[in-house]
Amino acid sequence: MQKIRQRLNYYTSSRLIVCLMAGILGLHSPDAIAQTSATGIWTIQGTRIEQGTQKSFQWKLSADGKYRCNDTGTVETSDGFDGEHAWCVGDQQFPHPLPPVEGELARLLVGIATSRWSKQGAPFVVSTQGTNQLLKCREGIVELTITLNEVKQIERITHWQPDGEETWRFSDWKNESGLEVATRIDISTVAWTVSIAMEDIRYDANESFDFAMPKDTASNYVFDKEAQAVVPMRVVHRKLYVLPKINGVEEGWFIFDTGTNALCIDQAIADKCNSEILGETIAVGGTGTYSARTCKGPDLQLGPLTLKAPIYVTSRYDKLEKIDGQPVIGIVGFPFLCRASFAIDFRRQQITILSPGETPLPVGTEWLPITGEIPCVMARFEGERIGRFHMDTGSAAFVDFTSPTV
Repeated sequence: MQKIRQRLNYYTSSRLIVCLMAGILGLHSPDAIAQTSATGIWTIQGTRIEQGTQKSFQWKLSADGKYRCNDTGTVETSDGFDGEHAWCVGDQQFPHPLPPVEGELARLLVGIATSRWSKQGAPFVVSTQGTNQLLKCREGIVELTITLNEVKQIERITHWQPDGEETWRFSDWKNESGLEVATRIDISTVAWTVSIAMEDIRYDANESFDFAMPKDTASNYVFDKEAQAVVPMRVVHRKLYVLPKINGVEEGWFIFDTGTNALCIDQAIADKCNSEILGETIAVGGTGTYSARTCKGPDLQLGPLTLKAPIYVTSRYDKLEKIDGQPVIGIVGFPFLCRASFAIDFRRQQITILSPGETPLPVGTEWLPITGEIPCVMARFEGERIGRFHMDTGSAAFVDFTSPTV
């Protein structure tokens, strides 16, 4: 139903860190790269300005495209790419793999950064469009448009994604360790902008680093196996609603939305609970793109699962119709859903909440893997076409297609 772009917390580094690699290593000769970065680790420190909020970051990356980005500030987050899989630890501190498209994007950008994209036999498809180069992985779906300046440095890279066309611009080139480095990157869509300034760039030929996804060590939730596992659910206008407790009190209904990658709460309830405002965010929903606040809010409990002081995105829900006399005040999304298993029974209008991996499966069925923050399935359409579709309980539509597909 709603995609939250959390500007305060992190911007997926498969689009940032490897863009930086493109700025550092892009289009240099293989010999130059081999002399300075065939082994060892690059360490980049700097600041990023998103929605007027400045954050500090440290990036670790290797010449073969592995990376890890650690963001510091009000909320600490990290994400990375281990060479095969992209992963993320967001504001709720839950490590999880990202969708395959993120790994595909990372491989493309690594190909640019290491100059492999233009080599014969490389696993890419390169075509020309005017003065630009179009780049895709073989049998891939992500396409990048590369524009060079007059001295053959990368000037910008353009990529389509759900928020619209996304453009990365490289500038303020300096010589670092014998390579030309773009120390400023500006990323923009029609809805938002991010500015990145590299303040310290170091290379250590002898350093090694672990780029694997970290284990889950979060302590910001409680699952009480002795509590009632079955909770009531309402279906109104093809949407699912549940009635959690906010700091122990049933304040109103929440939309149960597998298509939202955040928790959302009404601004009035956040204010009532004296929630700590953390910063600004961008929300992209059915009504368009709008600015919102993020806050560290009240405990959220539904059945046996409780999140302790989670991070919410605030909005207004007072115009939604009441259900059984109580208002709708928020959305339950990925940060809650990732901590348990849920069995939805439409006929009984109830949801059973179990510990992760404990939901019983009907005979002859099997689990489908989930990557990213919104569950997806592969489905066939228009004859033999196959694509990835979101399983979105917050959507009232039978099926939606993205604009490029149409």
